[in-house]
Amino acid sequence: MKATFLYNMKRYLLLFLLPLYSIVDSSAYDFEKDGIYYTIKSADNLEVKVVSKAERTTSYSGDVTIPETVDHEGNTYRVTEIFINAFVNCRDLTSVVLPKSIVDVNYNAFLRCAGLKNVVLEEGLINIYPRAFGGCTNLTSITIPGSVHWIYTEAFMECTGLQSINILEGVDTIGSMAFRGCTSLTSVTIPKSVVIIWDGAFAGCENLATLMIPESVKFIEEYAFNGTAWYDSQPDGPVYINDILYEYKGKIPPGTRLTVREKTSYISGSAFKDQPGLLSVILPEGIPSINNDLFSGCTGLESVSIPRSVTIIKWNAFKDCTSLSSITIPEKVSLMGGDAFEGCSNLKEVKCKAAVPPVCDADCFSGVEQRGCKLYVPESSVEAYRNAPVWQNFDIIATDFSGIEEISAEGSVRIYASGGSIVLENLSPGMPVAVYDTTGHKVKTVEATGSRMEVVLPAGFYVVECAGKVEKVMLRALSGRI
Repeated sequence: MKATFLYNMKRYLLLFLLPLYSIVDSSAYDFEKDGIYYTIKSADNLEVKVVSKAERTTSYSGDVTIPETVDHEGNTYRVTEIFINAFVNCRDLTSVVLPKSIVDVNYNAFLRCAGLKNVVLEEGLINIYPRAFGGCTNLTSITIPGSVHWIYTEAFMECTGLQSINILEGVDTIGSMAFRGCTSLTSVTIPKSVVIIWDGAFAGCENLATLMIPESVKFIEEYAFNGTAWYDSQPDGPVYINDILYEYKGKIPPGTRLTVREKTSYISGSAFKDQPGLLSVILPEGIPSINNDLFSGCTGLESVSIPRSVTIIKWNAFKDCTSLSSITIPEKVSLMGGDAFEGCSNLKEVKCKAAVPPVCDADCFSGVEQRGCKLYVPESSVEAYRNAPVWQNFDIIATDFSGIEEISAEGSVRIYASGGSIVLENLSPGMPVAVYDTTGHKVKTVEATGSRMEVVLPAGFYVVECAGKVEKVMLRALSGRI
């Protein structure tokens, strides 16, 4: 088992040692009613949020029921949010019931409420933000309503008394380290609505022995289940969860030539990290990306076959692969993350089949002698590469790459930006859509339910992948939109 997975480094640091996370002064309030403090969130919409008690010497305690509405100065307000730090460190709080009107349980809302034994979350809740219930060590069970789409980073971290979690159909994302260190968990059933389980989601849940993960889960990131009884029970070698190659457990023998099994749909980041015995690897057609740290520290790796299905090479993917002298980048790759080939000191040849130079982080080839490295590119794209950041630093050679797949415009998926949304047309139901930021981080995964769909995201640049087609789009901020 890898001894240095992320959860172990951060386990107590963030929860117990770092200064309290604070974005704004959560003690400010507009009025108090029945012992609960409120700030007006929207005067026009008549909405309020629950905030912390004004006096730092006191805190909420006992059993607290948040009302759906509250009257103040002749107005009736809907209670829609538990604000940042609202109940943080309320160690004498024993139970809390949230009304159906609550949409957001914000950052650190119930962080370190060690006496909290019971929480009722109602359908209608949308967001459980980072560390919302972190360190609630007496909490024994929780039901996540289906209206919650994303359980955010560290939402229930170190809830050491948590024995059961009931994640209802509708939840699609389990965030990074969401249940990290929940040592009393023994089994987890993931609903069919979940698409992605982020890194370290259940890391350090040492008694977690039974996993029920449906095939609907398309992405499982690194270390999601490390430090669990389930992981410890796996034999050395490739560890699979359905068609996902989760990790290579144990040490790869020196001089190993590995062919990843066919129909593997995804390979988790860091799956082969720090495996100097790996000499060569053939990856199967169908995987969408070379994930972060996938081959980082594989100092013996001499060759790797990247399939044509790959569209993104993420950060640190081949970092310190000092024996790698040649690499072929398929034609659909559009984005390469930071330090992707950092420290590949013997890299002398890069064949990039992409007609459009992939967006490249400035330090993508840090430590590579680029002027002494030959870059073979399509004949029609020489000028584009000569003008492209990073790529222009190589010794560029025009090459006739035969057999480059062309995507037909007729009947193909159409991807564009409109009205602050990413619009996709000509879809088939069930078709997966992945959206990445410019660093290669996946920010959204959805499945098409009809022929057309819109994906709403904050303003910025994105790379969208669907049905083998990749498009770069820019979303602009709309007036009045945050």
